Amino acid sequence: MTPDISPLRADATLTFDRPRTSFWAWCLQHDQLRDRLARRFAVPMLAAGITPPEREQAGEPRVLCLTRQHFIKDLAEMRARTRLNYWTLRSRHLGLVFSNFGPRKNLIQTFFRTDPSPAAQAAREAIDTASLRLLEIAVRKHNIRAVVTAQADYWQEEGIKNACSRLGIPFLVQSKEHYVSGWLQENRMKDLRGANYRFTGTAVALFGPMTVRTYVETNAFGPEHIHITGAPRLDVWREATPPAQRDCVTLLSFSKGYLVQGCYVDTLRAFARASASYASTRDERALPPVGFIVKCKNQEDKDAALAVLQDFPGHKLQVLTNVHMVDLLNRSRLVAGFNSLSVLESLLSGATICVPNWGDAVRDPFDLMLQPQDALTRQVVAFPESEHEMERQFLEAALAEPPAPDRGARMQLFRHYFHYPEAGSSSEEAEKFIRSYLK
Repeated sequence: MTPDISPLRADATLTFDRPRTSFWAWCLQHDQLRDRLARRFAVPMLAAGITPPEREQAGEPRVLCLTRQHFIKDLAEMRARTRLNYWTLRSRHLGLVFSNFGPRKNLIQTFFRTDPSPAAQAAREAIDTASLRLLEIAVRKHNIRAVVTAQADYWQEEGIKNACSRLGIPFLVQSKEHYVSGWLQENRMKDLRGANYRFTGTAVALFGPMTVRTYVETNAFGPEHIHITGAPRLDVWREATPPAQRDCVTLLSFSKGYLVQGCYVDTLRAFARASASYASTRDERALPPVGFIVKCKNQEDKDAALAVLQDFPGHKLQVLTNVHMVDLLNRSRLVAGFNSLSVLESLLSGATICVPNWGDAVRDPFDLMLQPQDALTRQVVAFPESEHEMERQFLEAALAEPPAPDRGARMQLFRHYFHYPEAGSSSEEAEKFIRSYLK
């Protein structure tokens, strides 16, 4: 048996900016103790979670970033490429503490601010009071000049937004969400209209113009609120170099929430069979090791994939959650997926891109990010029309590296979805956006 592939890098952003050790930071990590103390000691607990960067730029403004899973990828690039001092506070901690301030049924994204119920009103008042005290500490103790978050309407951050208004501090959104299909846009617009949502922060920066329609047509945001910076997290590709040898075939999970469960199971089965076929012939033909990687979003997603794979005991798949996406995509010969921003990101790699196009994946173009009927899309994306064809694509990619892609066509398609500056970076454009509002 030939050696396995070298390990894929883990996603280091999952351990991003751990709060400094203190009694209150310790309380944040212990559910029962935190919940017992939350109403009385919310402010010192949350203040303990405000974390400085490892190195500060002397004389540069300090900005407090309310971090979430994907936003930290943007923030990592912004720190590496710009000079602002990005301090952090985990939005999750705000939610864990403030969830003790009112009934969970009232703590709903988008709808929390306009919920007319007495319970929601009482929760808003309590959260506003605690948030104002917290931000006053951040300003007085750390000289915070602005707050930046990843979404405009998180209930957890509504009090911080109001406190910014009270204190005259910019509340800025470097949005982590990007609505690049008609279905995503309409669903988001339905929520914004249903809640009669109106943005009361300072401004929002988006990954590309496709999301502008969602915000402006609902009157949730005025055009004056909106800037386009692109996605700072994608700046990492500007320095990414192709490996000497690509040694992975990758399936990006698309199970829960993608409306194509049948096609996902078909694709996973095809992937399992292809991995077993490659393993059976690898040593006979002196083939190099190739990893068959299923990239899942989380443990629940992984458990669902493993349940399907119980029917394929001979498979050679690695089912992973914590993987550095650029490392994975850059090392991939082929990437398969459906209706995800990660599939669009793979356009920046050299991998062949496959999007299944059979069964419940055959949908109205309104529902799709990548359009099978579009000539440019078909030039750079393959659309297998059966489980058998998908299996063949997987196996062929394992047997031989793909030819060099048409980089120009891929970038043209990518820029249809994302703003991607020709010069400079999205991180630099995000910094300009933030600095334009600093007083």
